[in-house]
Amino acid sequence: VGAAGLSPAEAAFALSGVGWGISRVIQGEAPVARSPLSAPLLLLVLALVPGIAIVPEPFDVLKVFLIWGTFFLVFQMIIAEGSMQTVKYVLFVLGLSGAVVGIIAIVQSGGRPPELIGFGELATGRAQGSFGHPNTLATFEAVALPGALALGLKGPPSWRPFALAAFGVIFAGLALSLSRGGLLAVAGALLMMLAWPPFRRTVLAAGLVL
Repeated sequence: VGAAGLSPAEAAFALSGVGWGISRVIQGEAPVARSPLSAPLLLLVLALVPGIAIVPEPFDVLKVFLIWGTFFLVFQMIIAEGSMQTVKYVLFVLGLSGAVVGIIAIVQSGGRPPELIGFGELATGRAQGSFGHPNTLATFEAVALPGALALGLKGPPSWRPFALAAFGVIFAGLALSLSRGGLLAVAGALLMMLAWPPFRRTVLAAGLVL
């Protein structure tokens, strides 16, 4: 979409969030639903505001601010109007998307792991998947992986084989990206899942592998 560089999917996503927020205001309701995560996520979005004033290319930061602001509104929409089944569907689709991206990364790398040079100071052959940078691939996979694992262990029985397979492929794509940030993000997510008894043993094993 012009200079904004938005894909059709990003534009549709943004319109969904903004449209829902406007409709809530028109109805006399706040576009913020009650949730333990609402305030932290809002602070994360607002933390981008100072960057708009100090970076050399403020437009890039403004785009990130608008996209993450849209994420916030869509998250509020799911809390306010969705159900547990809605959340399961979102996690399942996200897991399958992560698996597709992981397969692309595996095919691109030919199954060969990245090579470290000079005690790990440089790395060659890092997978990028369908993105333009290994760290972007790792970010997406890190978001998709915990949900795929949760559904693989405690989701609907017919979904579990697909979710566990997606978890394995996502894990492989993340490993091939050799992104320290992505690996730390997944480690943090798995650490939080240790607090849930249904996932504790499997998550502990996955954390040791990671």
